[in-house]
Amino acid sequence: MNYSFKLAPMSPLILALTVALWGLPCIFILWAVFTAGPVRWTTIATVCFLLLLYGMVWVGFRPARFLITADQLKISFPARQRSFPLADLGEVQILSETEFRQKFGWALRIGVGGLWGGFGWLYTGQKGMLEFYISRSDGLVWIERRSGNDLLLTPDQPEHFIQALQENRSW
Repeated sequence: MNYSFKLAPMSPLILALTVALWGLPCIFILWAVFTAGPVRWTTIATVCFLLLLYGMVWVGFRPARFLITADQLKISFPARQRSFPLADLGEVQILSETEFRQKFGWALRIGVGGLWGGFGWLYTGQKGMLEFYISRSDGLVWIERRSGNDLLLTPDQPEHFIQALQENRSW
């Protein structure tokens, strides 16, 4: 059976960061209105660059949903898809922010952070590199992989997500 889970709604902190980041192009547009000459064109170029970056994050880095099929976990982005064989997955558990810190220690983000969530890689003090696609700091689903980097996800309905993974493979 196939299952589909959206990325969890953003936490208040990530929502606030996203709103603040969207404020940057607005501020630069207002600045461009009240300036002239080369400064105006530099400001307009900055706005275009920010909007291009935001579009790239939305299309290429922010997952739209997590799909579980008979033999794959798929992370679906608007412009691409990542697949992980269910046979490659090991332990799966839901972690709170505190449990994450206890299990992984400190973490250094490599990738996107603050605009709709955090996406990319996390280098952690205790477990090394993780691949992460999160929109909040609670309801984290950690998935151990037998080969490759472990995954850290925030699907909506994390309990149902884990149940669907368990139904589609023999643990």
